[in-house]
Amino acid sequence: MNLGVILDKKLLWTDNILDRTRKAAIALFAYKNSNLRILHKIHRSAELCISRALRTTATEALNTILDQQPLNLLAKSWASATALRLREAEAWTTGSTGHSNIPSKHSPLPRNTDYVPPIVNFERRYKIYIPTRTDWDNLPHQFVNAVNIYTDGSKLNSQTGGGVFSPELDIKVSFRLPDHCSVFQAEVMAIQEAITTLNTSVHQDIDIFIVSDSQAALRALDSYTTNSKTISECRKSLNEMATHLRINLIWVPGNRNTVGNCIADELARQGTTADILRDKDTVGMPMATRKLRLRQRLLTWPNYNSKRTKTLLQCSREDISTLLNALTGHCLIGTHALRLGLSNYDFCRSCKQIDEEESIEHLLCFCPAHNLMRFQTLGNYKLPNLAAIQDDDALRVFISRLKRSLTDVLFSAKPKDMPTALALAQEVESNH
Repeated sequence: MNLGVILDKKLLWTDNILDRTRKAAIALFAYKNSNLRILHKIHRSAELCISRALRTTATEALNTILDQQPLNLLAKSWASATALRLREAEAWTTGSTGHSNIPSKHSPLPRNTDYVPPIVNFERRYKIYIPTRTDWDNLPHQFVNAVNIYTDGSKLNSQTGGGVFSPELDIKVSFRLPDHCSVFQAEVMAIQEAITTLNTSVHQDIDIFIVSDSQAALRALDSYTTNSKTISECRKSLNEMATHLRINLIWVPGNRNTVGNCIADELARQGTTADILRDKDTVGMPMATRKLRLRQRLLTWPNYNSKRTKTLLQCSREDISTLLNALTGHCLIGTHALRLGLSNYDFCRSCKQIDEEESIEHLLCFCPAHNLMRFQTLGNYKLPNLAAIQDDDALRVFISRLKRSLTDVLFSAKPKDMPTALALAQEVESNH
């Protein structure tokens, strides 16, 4: 960062724009309706420029297909996340007005989280080994003259558990964590449980090998900084135990069917259905889960598909426009053509049925003239509605195979019908 400007390697300015947007969104939490309308217009203008959609396309449809939250809800989400982070850092004063009432009024923030202000700790008395898969094949899968402890975490049916197994100590432990916990936390807590077991079972100077199939957990324990209570407490326990035992943590590939690892995995699965013990009930919600829940609570549409949006945005601008117009039904035919002052047909020109309106839904889902082509590309002779079309590549092929005389009219918006960036900017300025 230089003079408030964030530079990235490719000079795309993405990080800089996101940082400024985030700060503005947090500051605009207590928005005014007049300002909000202007922000929504600017947001919609950007979406229209990206998608080249028709002006008649609903803003909610653009938000959903492009995976965009309305700016006021995005501001609430970021402000709530910031308030929670400050609360956990004991830097928040709750009040009854303005930003100070966010935790009590605007969002059900979790009672306990896994967040702590970043902690720097250079002390590490234990050793961590992350061999390559090839190196692991050449290592002994059970170390002789040492205590081997296998740990694992699991999440099944939204329930989280962990397992610990040691053939030398003859222990098999299963435990359950609160449902808001992640698999990552379960992996770390399994290592923590192994340390607790060592504290009561081993009192002589001996090599200890704690085997885990989670590289993420081991790398977090190998890092000098953390903002997780779970990681911080586990590192503290490892350092304390390493004062009189030689502690080694080693990674095992999860697909090697190592006997000890398989047993630990089964114990972790059993732990997901066990009762939550009192000492595990206090494990806090991870920051990632907290952010996800805040975002889901503020979603205006039940099913946002980020993966589908990313795939769509990798297409050419012409294909993006074609697919978006088809999925929303806003094409230059039927009532939409009439609203834009263009000529339209009251009947379908493909099947020649006078009682069938020429609409995008009819052509893509029902029109008998395209049954064979629909089956070859979309997999069905008829579809119930546009929402049933989930394969954008197949839809693009289907559209390209329609008669060219119809394709030009149906899916390609002419320049005069498309909003330009200049026209949109002038419209926003005039409304302001």
